Amino acid sequence: MQFKHIAFPIMCGDTENTAKRDLERLARRFGSRVSLLKIFQSYNSYADIERAFSDASAYLSTLHNARRLLNFYDVDVPSEHVQRVLLEGDPASEITQWVNDNMVDLVVLGAANGVHIGDCLIGSVATRLMHNSACNIWFGGFEGESKLYASDSQSARIVCGLGLDEEAVALLKFADELGHGFGAEVAVVHSIAAPLDVIEKDMDREEIEREQTVAGTHYPVRLSHQGIANAVTQTAGSEHADLIVIGRGHSQNHLGSLWTHAYSTIRHAPCPVLSHCCKAREQRAAAVESNALAAAAR
Repeated sequence: MQFKHIAFPIMCGDTENTAKRDLERLARRFGSRVSLLKIFQSYNSYADIERAFSDASAYLSTLHNARRLLNFYDVDVPSEHVQRVLLEGDPASEITQWVNDNMVDLVVLGAANGVHIGDCLIGSVATRLMHNSACNIWFGGFEGESKLYASDSQSARIVCGLGLDEEAVALLKFADELGHGFGAEVAVVHSIAAPLDVIEKDMDREEIEREQTVAGTHYPVRLSHQGIANAVTQTAGSEHADLIVIGRGHSQNHLGSLWTHAYSTIRHAPCPVLSHCCKAREQRAAAVESNALAAAAR
């Protein structure tokens, strides 16, 4: 498993510095190419500019500062692996479009700890990416050391929130690749309806075993009746997990899908959360084929 191309939107927020540390560690771990994205808010007319700025020089100064911030933004990644991109327009729309057009494998964002996702700029970006992109999204910004990057023999822990839907096998395979990529132990968490009925527990456990057989995995399973978001975050806390993995894709409207609880999971997670688009590979393959056809036609 490789994150060949990682994008990092440069935002103003309390978690940006720690999210940047995640970016640097991930880039070193996987030898990734990094794209730093800075957004300059565009305006539809001179009247809009006049309402937002005292005069034209103030507008130009703001644009100059955005470029300067991007050009001098310090990131501990080899310079030959870093691309700096200034985008103009609505942040959520422009970042999502750029990510979709440039074969990005992973976007690293700060989780904005303690802040509901919709309450800040980075929330609008996260929401748009969750809905409209096929790339993986890393919600970081957590203080403290992580065993994901440790060089000693102590294994990291990954908790995978699993729903019993058509995306279960793909998510299990992705969690397995992550486990091997980070040298981490993986545990699967599944939520069932309360109360914990013995028959239902056995049925769900058997179904998960069948899904794991297809995926080629054999991870321990934790069953809970607390709802998937609570089950995943509480398990991650009690087992001192270093990463939570959740899925999203065509089953976004499935009532049992973790995707419907993704925002609550991210808000209350005790560690970084990686949101995986289970259809990412199919969409990436389609994009590669489309680009090849377009190049051949020129």
